[in-house]
Amino acid sequence: MIASPGDVQRERDAVRDVLDEWNSVNGARRGIMLLPLGWETDIAPEMGDEPQKIINKRILKDADLLVGIFWTRLGTPTSGYASGAVEEIEEHLAAGRPAMLYFSAAPALLDSVDPQQYAALKAFNSARGQKSVYRAIRDTKDAPNLIVLLENSGAIAGLVLAALGIGLSALTGSPMYDGIASVLIGLVLAATAVMLLIEAKGLLIGEAADPELVTALHDLTQSHAGVVAVKEVLTVHQAPDMVVAIIGADFEDTISARDVEQTVADIETAIAERFPLVTRVYIRPMGG
Repeated sequence: MIASPGDVQRERDAVRDVLDEWNSVNGARRGIMLLPLGWETDIAPEMGDEPQKIINKRILKDADLLVGIFWTRLGTPTSGYASGAVEEIEEHLAAGRPAMLYFSAAPALLDSVDPQQYAALKAFNSARGQKSVYRAIRDTKDAPNLIVLLENSGAIAGLVLAALGIGLSALTGSPMYDGIASVLIGLVLAATAVMLLIEAKGLLIGEAADPELVTALHDLTQSHAGVVAVKEVLTVHQAPDMVVAIIGADFEDTISARDVEQTVADIETAIAERFPLVTRVYIRPMGG
């Protein structure tokens, strides 16, 4: 999926050229073909819903990888996000799928730049980098990659400390520095083991989904006709890309059981379309 506003046509064409070249070199050998999708080429005119909702439903929900490209514009705002491209990025990430973002540094004529659009783009670019490395590690649900990252980081830190200890001991003739390095290496390995234990425990016994996803599920359910209030949203990760959600909702007393069943079916369909990461949904009617 290529997510971008309307001022980067040349960059979109370059992405397609790169994918075509990759397919011609690697497609037959690996049995994989990369198909570029975008709003400007793969969506036909359609009525019945917001344009961005149609894009999300028709092409975004099936995309395995997203490439975001920006230059001087953020794009046209949608009902829930700063722009259509931002909505595609956020929905794709919420589904647990990878995204790569690129910001062009090509010069632009001042007269062609919309100040409001450029300011919105700068704000988006700044906000996306606010998550710290520690927060990213804590938020990840991919246990194998997390284990490899922490083990390799601990090993590299140990090698650096060992080299410093040996070097200082050789320069000063004192074995004290070698001993200090050994103690520090032990502390690094112990800290790595503790962090691995904490993260692995959460993933093995079941870890809740990100708060953003929980809030989105709450708001989506609440927006359906016939739902008076959402009492609770319980989630658990069964795998990095598999979430089970249990939603407790209070329905209007005046609607029939058949209407409740239809509302539940509509909610489940909407969640499946918007959040492919949520593979199982259980909606439990609850009294006021």
